[in-house]
Amino acid sequence: MLFKSIGLILLLLSVGGYAAPDTPQVPETLDFETLTLEGAIAFALGHAPAIAQAELTVALAELSLKTTQLWRRLIPSFTFHHGYNPIVGESRYWIGLSLDFNRIWEEDDKAKVAKLKWLNTQRYRKTVQNRVILQVTQSYYDWIAAHKQVELMEDQLSTQLKLQALQKLQFESGQAQLSAVLNTLDATATTQLALIKAQASVKLQELTLKSDIGWDQANEPMNQ
Repeated sequence: MLFKSIGLILLLLSVGGYAAPDTPQVPETLDFETLTLEGAIAFALGHAPAIAQAELTVALAELSLKTTQLWRRLIPSFTFHHGYNPIVGESRYWIGLSLDFNRIWEEDDKAKVAKLKWLNTQRYRKTVQNRVILQVTQSYYDWIAAHKQVELMEDQLSTQLKLQALQKLQFESGQAQLSAVLNTLDATATTQLALIKAQASVKLQELTLKSDIGWDQANEPMNQ
């Protein structure tokens, strides 16, 4: 909804003669199987809630600036006069023209304040963008690390299952003690539990990443 509001404001600015800045192409969807850091950041810069709020703030400041600039134009005040001239014995008509410079100077001060606020919103938007990029980078690498942890646990479990099968054969042939078999079973169970936790961590990190890049906002029903 925020981006729709921004679009309406930018349309008003363009109609009023203000050229809105070009915005980079933002991907509308992502493939999490092949997601890169660059892709996550690009998506976040177009959909993250903090970015949307910053863009709306800038758009409102631009609209305010444009409004004050319109009032700075010299708009004369016309007055119509009528009177009788006894010397020539006829009626005379004339038009008076006046300029309210006090109002012009007042609006000029307002325009300066509006421009300062607009410049501040530009800096604010850049700060928000940098903050989002930092947060998305952290979330992305946490998500990647969680995937690597799952791969490590899967490899470890595979190795322990092979060892468990080998020790079982050795125990049945009298070449291994029961305690060794039990230790292997215990280690296998511990690894299986660690794998379940690692898989859950991947889900949690993915949810965090999706939240940081604005995935839910980009895929809510009204935007589909």
